[in-house]
Amino acid sequence: MKADTTMPGDVPEVHDKRLFIACFMAMVSTSFAFILRALTLSQWEAEFNLTKTQVGEKAGVGLWPYAISFVLFSLIIHKMGYKIQSEFNNKGA
Repeated sequence: MKADTTMPGDVPEVHDKRLFIACFMAMVSTSFAFILRALTLSQWEAEFNLTKTQVGEKAGVGLWPYAISFVLFSLIIHKMGYKIQSEFNNKGA
């Protein structure tokens, strides 16, 4: 048997697994969106008569929202996440 070694600030293992699965599903769906966008760039090039530079700009612009939101949300979660976690654990105790 496993001894109960949870500390006051620990999140139960079930919540860790749920969080991991949710993050994994979000990353998979995001990767599918990037793949779909990459596959359609050549069609856009032909249909709209774009140069290679314009196609590269379109591909790069598609990455910025993901990169900015990743950085900003990680900072927000870093600031707020620990407070929410400790409040959750204190209510369960």
